[in-house]
Amino acid sequence: MLDAEMRNAIWTLFKQGKKKAEIARLFDLDKKTVFKIIKQEGHLPTAARKDKIRPDHELIKRVYKDCEGYARRTHEVLTQEYSIEIGYSTLNRLLDEIEAESEKKRDDGPPIVATPGEYMQHDTSPHLIKLSGKPVLLQCAGLYFRYSKVRYIKYYRSFNKFAMKSFMYEALTFWEYAAAKCMIDNTSLAVLRGTGPNAIFHDDMNAFAKRLGFVWEAHPLNKPNYKAGKERNFRSVETNFIPGRTFVDMDDLNRQALAWATEKYFRHPDDKTKLVPADQWEVEKPFLEPMPAYIQPPYQSYDRQADKNGFIPVYANYYWIPGVKKQDVKVIEYPGRIKVYLNRDLLIEYPLKSSDIKYQRVTPEGCRMQKKPNDLHLTSEAEETKLRAFGGHSIARYLDFIRSKDGAVPQRNRFVKNLYGISLRVAPGVFEKAIERALAYKINNCETIERIAVQLMHTDAQEWPELSPATGFEGREAYLEGRLADEPDLFSYAKLLKPTDNQNDGGTDDGSGSKNG
Repeated sequence: MLDAEMRNAIWTLFKQGKKKAEIARLFDLDKKTVFKIIKQEGHLPTAARKDKIRPDHELIKRVYKDCEGYARRTHEVLTQEYSIEIGYSTLNRLLDEIEAESEKKRDDGPPIVATPGEYMQHDTSPHLIKLSGKPVLLQCAGLYFRYSKVRYIKYYRSFNKFAMKSFMYEALTFWEYAAAKCMIDNTSLAVLRGTGPNAIFHDDMNAFAKRLGFVWEAHPLNKPNYKAGKERNFRSVETNFIPGRTFVDMDDLNRQALAWATEKYFRHPDDKTKLVPADQWEVEKPFLEPMPAYIQPPYQSYDRQADKNGFIPVYANYYWIPGVKKQDVKVIEYPGRIKVYLNRDLLIEYPLKSSDIKYQRVTPEGCRMQKKPNDLHLTSEAEETKLRAFGGHSIARYLDFIRSKDGAVPQRNRFVKNLYGISLRVAPGVFEKAIERALAYKINNCETIERIAVQLMHTDAQEWPELSPATGFEGREAYLEGRLADEPDLFSYAKLLKPTDNQNDGGTDDGSGSKNG
């Protein structure tokens, strides 16, 4: 806007007889501007500006949050639903002010100044990795020494407490040193209750950390500065390690991850500080706790039973055990390997196969099995087909029931095989009645179904008529051929007909836990 002195000069020259075009050339103005000033006689316009729009900041913040931080959608909601006339550029300026205000109010905690040997950080992060071209969601576990920026990473399909112990054991024994404290998030794998400074850790996790020479520490909630090192560690993995690399399987992925973290990145200068982690590691070593000469590795044990071919299942594979068939053994799993014991005697030791390989027979190197075991991944299709061929609708409906969500059993193939075995041991009519009762009470336990069948056999036996033995069978050809055979073992049938406690009490077990006298 032109100031008052220029306007007065234009009006004075016009009154002195100067032409409008000449005045416009003299002041280097547009003719229309000069005409307008002369029309106003050199005075400033008296029209008052409309009141400035002052939108409600709290309303804008609430709408911005409801729209998940999208400015365009926020502008639509304000103009359409709240009838607030506000320009999009003005709204963007207000949103920038709101975000700057919220950043200013947020307490990130005091800045962390790392000192040599003070602490290290551990955390996990989900990464979508392509193995042989197929995307797989994996958990990346990372250990990060805050001062020297030395790191160790490894990928897992699932991460539990044993995996956490195994990772810390492998990482610290690799670097042979540990910092005084290991800062973690408030994960339930290590924290029993509480958060931050008030966190109480599991006793076994405290004992494990003590053996390795450090103590756990959980960072306070909503204090990003405390976990900045861990986030930076995963950021480097996501932007430097994963892009442009191909991985065949988990073993190949972890081999490349180990080489990248402990060799390539270990000797690569930092982009900002230009410091090399290998050089900083030598500075930090005197302040770290060296690993003991021997450390008991973490382990977990579980029981297994060897099959007739001497194989035991461990995760998704089958491992051969020498000289053991159909016996219970103890499996001790250590990081990356297993040991198999029979009565405290070590039978064999195996490195664990990659989880990418499933249903494989694993034998010692150079050992060839003379007898190849049957299909290790057995199904129950044949047994189920025979059960459905009984002709009764109740059996078919019961098989559909155990396939449904309400009647699902943990090991359906084994359940169907056991159910078929019961059908061979009892009369077809009794078996069908037992299945009808099991279906009525929604029973999905083979032992209970067999007890129901036994009770039905006892009930029906009281009404069976006396049968006179057939005569003249001694001269039959079948009798003459079988008379030299061994006597049949009828013990199992006698066991079925033996009176039970429920029958002596005058009641029957209907499978529902109640007695009907």
